[in-house]
Amino acid sequence: MSTEIAIGRPPWLVFLRDELALRPGRAAQIARITICCVITVVICMVFRIPEAAYAAFLVFMVAGSETAITLMTAVAGAIAATAALLALALVFFMLDAGEPAVRLPLMAAATFLAMFLSRVIVIGPIAFLIGFLLVITQTLIDVIPSLEDLTHFVMWLWIVVMLPATLTLLAELTFGQSPARLVRDKALFVLTRVEEALRRGDASRLAGSAASTGGLVELRERADLVDHSLGPRKRGDIALIETLDELVRVARLMPSQLTNAARKPLADACASCREALLRSHEPSVRTTAVSDETLQSLDARARPVVLAAATVLDRLLAGLARRADGQKDAASAPERKPFLIADAFSNPEHVRFALKSTLAVMLVYIFYSAVDWPGIRTCIVTCFFVALGSVGETVHKLTLRLSGAVSGGLLGLLCIVFVLPHVTGIAGLSVIVAIVAALGGWISTSSERLAYAGMQFAFAFYIGVLQGYGPTDELTVLRDRVLGILLGNIAMSVVFMTVWPVSAVTQAEGALAKAFATLAALLRGAAADARLGISQNLERARRLLSMGMFESGFVPGHAEHEKQARMRLADLDRLTAATFVVVNQPRFDDIDATWRNAAAAWLESRGTTPVLDDAPVLAKLATLHSDTPASLRAALESELVLSSEIRSAAPHAA
Repeated sequence: MSTEIAIGRPPWLVFLRDELALRPGRAAQIARITICCVITVVICMVFRIPEAAYAAFLVFMVAGSETAITLMTAVAGAIAATAALLALALVFFMLDAGEPAVRLPLMAAATFLAMFLSRVIVIGPIAFLIGFLLVITQTLIDVIPSLEDLTHFVMWLWIVVMLPATLTLLAELTFGQSPARLVRDKALFVLTRVEEALRRGDASRLAGSAASTGGLVELRERADLVDHSLGPRKRGDIALIETLDELVRVARLMPSQLTNAARKPLADACASCREALLRSHEPSVRTTAVSDETLQSLDARARPVVLAAATVLDRLLAGLARRADGQKDAASAPERKPFLIADAFSNPEHVRFALKSTLAVMLVYIFYSAVDWPGIRTCIVTCFFVALGSVGETVHKLTLRLSGAVSGGLLGLLCIVFVLPHVTGIAGLSVIVAIVAALGGWISTSSERLAYAGMQFAFAFYIGVLQGYGPTDELTVLRDRVLGILLGNIAMSVVFMTVWPVSAVTQAEGALAKAFATLAALLRGAAADARLGISQNLERARRLLSMGMFESGFVPGHAEHEKQARMRLADLDRLTAATFVVVNQPRFDDIDATWRNAAAAWLESRGTTPVLDDAPVLAKLATLHSDTPASLRAALESELVLSSEIRSAAPHAA
């Protein structure tokens, strides 16, 4: 629990302070978003390009936290816009411009395919954008009945997409953050936190996400898109990230009363790793030397943890030395991701997700067509961008979108009434656009827990204020577009909560089950390179459970279900660390192998098998002589550490 919450500060205030705090690179990212928004709007006004509001909003959509994300998004947007607007949309117009009976099934098919393919193919984001643009252009037939005018407008829409995408990409490539540098900076931060925890004997400093390595692998993989010279080091770098994650988890088990003689060599090795990573040279400390005398003085709980941490640090030091020496990965065939995911056609959830999204989109389209209210067609945009896999994720995004839309719409209303009457040219309008872009950019550069509210805040403001080619005094458009956003949110929420509802907590339990199975394989020696996969499943479960709070009242039995899942996650965090302690010890004898197999069976069954019998391990420990090397003694003691964690987890495991 946060100290500030404990002393009485409201949790939401602490949350906002943490999310909105400036961090290295954030101010520059906000500046890039602001400048690109202003330039985009000015160009739209000068050259009379329609839909300036959408062009400004696309800057937020394209601008990522680092260069590789921006590059991928911009390229995907360009491909999707070209395919959808310059090819497929024109074909669709020829087929259904005057035939609503044909248009409706084509729109439904495009929505279904976009949503289905977005989940099952490698280029899912491109398929999603193509489907989205196709459906949006089909709705324009209702307000632009002339096929010639409609074609011209669609051609302009291609520019509306390409202009902000190109500007944002150029700004990011010129001034953006390198993903490789972000990987290094985050790794340095993690090493610093581990070193501080070791020097102070306070493992609680590593609790939660304070020293998380989550996202580092994905960030490192994206770095190759920007700098191809990094490719030959990819596997080695990912192995270092895996080892760093293992170090954090083992360090969390470090007893607080550990002597300085045991902690100092570990902390010095962390400092050497950090210096080697920062300066790109070989580490000054080559092995983590904890003396046998010091190890013999430790108790049975601390000794195996210290030895495991030393082993992991030695592996990290060796990996950094190889990297500094310029060693590259052995030549191998390039990894190719399958075009389709493994369960593309066997998992019914993909089809259900696409059907639910299609149902919501068609419901809102039929509704506003029936009441002849095309001004609220922003409801279709909302349906596409709110669609997520679980009730919790959908309600979370709904909450962010509603709060952003209401606050942005209200600010737009105040601006139209009190500010725009005094604005006479593009210069004044640019100042307004810049202020809102900076505010929206500040929020949108937060974590996923808050970021979407900033994007929606800017979007709601711009669609109300940027109605033509200059300042406006029209409030009807603002009202209609904000109402469209609210309608789309309501439709998506109702559909996803009533038709095949999927709980984020249930998905989190699936991730936990995978982590249990991989831990068991690791103990059996069948998954030596799966440590990172375990941590990734734990992080996914943690993220899904953070969304689970939004399911309260919508999913039956949610409260108890979520409580049990959170306890299992906490237990599995410690079980993972204890398992890492065990597998970093030397194998002892047949007793050791038998015990590991029994522990693996318990993990595979998630607690349905009996709790481990430690008698053989204790008996073997009793036969050891006083001069037995500490490493051999720790090999057996590590099993008792894991056994203790299993006993603590047993009540929550099944």
